[in-house]
Amino acid sequence: MTDPEPGDAQLGFFEQLDISPQAEYVEPTSSAFFIDQNSIDHILRLGSNTHRHRERIVAAFEEQKSTAEIADILKNLYHGGNGIGGVTAWYAEDGIHLSHGRTARYNKSAQVISWETAAERIGQLLENGQFATNVELTEAQGYGPALRLAADRFPAQPDHRKYRCIDAL
Repeated sequence: MTDPEPGDAQLGFFEQLDISPQAEYVEPTSSAFFIDQNSIDHILRLGSNTHRHRERIVAAFEEQKSTAEIADILKNLYHGGNGIGGVTAWYAEDGIHLSHGRTARYNKSAQVISWETAAERIGQLLENGQFATNVELTEAQGYGPALRLAADRFPAQPDHRKYRCIDAL
């Protein structure tokens, strides 16, 4: 029997752990892994790690950007990770990885919400008045260049906001 090379035993140990840098999408098979819609909505409203992200997102919708364009904006606004309540989120290139517990980044059973799906859901929340406060909706006008230009040219125009506000977060 030959002695293993110094690094071989350790390499074999880490191969057994099957640690991968990206979590794979796994369809939830039980309620233990499923993240409910209220928790997802809560992450979308509060979890971006970008200052005033709701105003920026509202401005993108007000500019009538496509779902794909808004999805690209979300990729930049939601970054890193976050934990809200018992749900952990990791914002990756392929979408929002959600998991119960303390980690979602490397969790192979994490529920993955694509950026396009997140953009569509935020649009629904805006339509229903469940994404941003009235103040945020008003301040969102300062984030969109098209809205700023319109405000400068037509300052006396009435407020024709498309979206309703939430009462409180």
